[in-house]
Amino acid sequence: MLLAHILMTTVCISGVLSLKYEKLLHTNLLEGIILDVLPEPKHGEPVKVKFGVRIQKLIKLDMREQVLTVNAFTMMRWNDAQLRWNKSEYGNLRYVTMGSDKIWTPDVVVYNTADEESNSHTDYYRTKVTIYSNGDVLWIAPVTWKVSCSFDVTWFPIDQQTCNITFGSWTYTFHQIDLSAWTQKEEVKEHFMVKNGEWRILEKRIYYQNMTFPCCDEPFSAVVYQIVVSRLSLYYFMYILLPLISLAFLFLMVFYIPYDTERMGFGVTVLLSITVYLLVISEELPEKSDDKSMLGLCFIIEFYMLCAALGLSLLTNNLSRKTTEPPELVIEIYNKLRRKPTEKSKEPEMELEVLHPNNTNHKESEEKSFNEQWVDIALTLDKFFLISLSVVMFIIPIIVCLSLDSSGLGTG
Repeated sequence: MLLAHILMTTVCISGVLSLKYEKLLHTNLLEGIILDVLPEPKHGEPVKVKFGVRIQKLIKLDMREQVLTVNAFTMMRWNDAQLRWNKSEYGNLRYVTMGSDKIWTPDVVVYNTADEESNSHTDYYRTKVTIYSNGDVLWIAPVTWKVSCSFDVTWFPIDQQTCNITFGSWTYTFHQIDLSAWTQKEEVKEHFMVKNGEWRILEKRIYYQNMTFPCCDEPFSAVVYQIVVSRLSLYYFMYILLPLISLAFLFLMVFYIPYDTERMGFGVTVLLSITVYLLVISEELPEKSDDKSMLGLCFIIEFYMLCAALGLSLLTNNLSRKTTEPPELVIEIYNKLRRKPTEKSKEPEMELEVLHPNNTNHKESEEKSFNEQWVDIALTLDKFFLISLSVVMFIIPIIVCLSLDSSGLGTG
């Protein structure tokens, strides 16, 4: 019992002493500190700042607005000679934490930000800093960034996108702050990574470069964090592409519908349904003209082809109602379309069963006979248009895909 009391008393005394030394250390460290003075290690030498990023979640990639939104942790480390102390004088305190607004901090911001408001680095990084006895300062903060990127919509929705997030000091040049990438292997693992339902992160690269701007003669240190993402396309295939392709081939069934039914009404209804899907696709794509969308090209071409098919269906529908004698040219085309591929040229051509009615004295009989001929011609043309347009609809996507650059093709 006595031993336990002694231990508790020792712990309490140790805690009081630690608090006393920490208060004294805060007072002594901040005495005479000027926040705007650059903590140069030596006169004329830049402050070396290690900068790292760990992406935690890809919140949204807005193709239409060309904006990437991510949650991440930023990590910065530098050395400030003014913040060193002798551990033995302060109860062997190795480090202390304090507000980032009380010491000098590097004003690292995102150059290609898409935020509507202009914010300083202290508006983003609001966490405390950890200061070690040798003067090293560690600053880790969770941040949400909106970044402007240029996306390639050529292979939507099986595309792969690359976005660069460029970090650098807003006021200090290369000779004042030497910003470099934090590449420690033990810091790479993502402990709080949350997957995105639409995009999969394929690769993350971080590299250093110097950047020059028209405003200034000297370059600025910059760290570029590059993210390569691939779209997960299952949603688009199941709910947009497959229904749209099915509707396109369903439209061709207009050539099989009997002439005495609402044939044209069916075709117009399906065509309007396809138009709705095309509007859905156009809302997903940005309003830019420097990229040709594979999906847009395919369905715009096929949309106009289906409009032409509707016109051809109207033509055959009108032909089936004619009661005059078919011209010789029409009969010749009909015979060629009816000829089977296995037939040899020396075999006689297939003729209409009744090309010249024998009973020419009765007008009604003539008109009925001619109408039967036109119906036979219209049915043959319907079959020809159905097969031809089906083949063309299958070939168009292949031709379009072969004509486009495959560099942005994703694997998701």
